[in-house]
Amino acid sequence: MSHTVTITSLPDETTDDYGYEFGGTHGADCMVGKRCERWACQTMNPEYETERIRHGLEHWWNWDNREWIVHDTDDCALGYAFEYRTEEETFDGLDLGTYPVSIEWEDTWWIEVQNTAGGEGR
Repeated sequence: MSHTVTITSLPDETTDDYGYEFGGTHGADCMVGKRCERWACQTMNPEYETERIRHGLEHWWNWDNREWIVHDTDDCALGYAFEYRTEEETFDGLDLGTYPVSIEWEDTWWIEVQNTAGGEGR
C-alpha cells in the first residue's frame, strides 16, 4: 500500500484553499469497515472467532459499538481521515509536488504527509 498527495495549487491572494489530489494504491490495511447488515452475522458470539468468515467476507467485532463489521467496500480511509484535519495543518510548509502519505489506525484514522525534501517554506 502506498498513498500519495499531489499539491496542485497553493493559497494566494484569491483563495485560502490548497488544490490537491490523492493517489497511490490501497489494500486491506486502509480499507474502511462498515457494519454487516446481515442479522445472522450480528448474532454471532464475539467470544468465539471460529466462524468469522461468512458470505465470503471476514468479520471483525467492534467492541465500542458492539457490532460486527466487514470490509465490503473499496473506500480508502485516507479521504475519511483527511476530513477531520484542515488543509493548512496538513500541508503547511509544503511546496507544489507529490508527497508520500502514511495512514495509520490508532483508535481513529490519522494521516501524515511526509516531506522527504525536508524543506520548510513555500
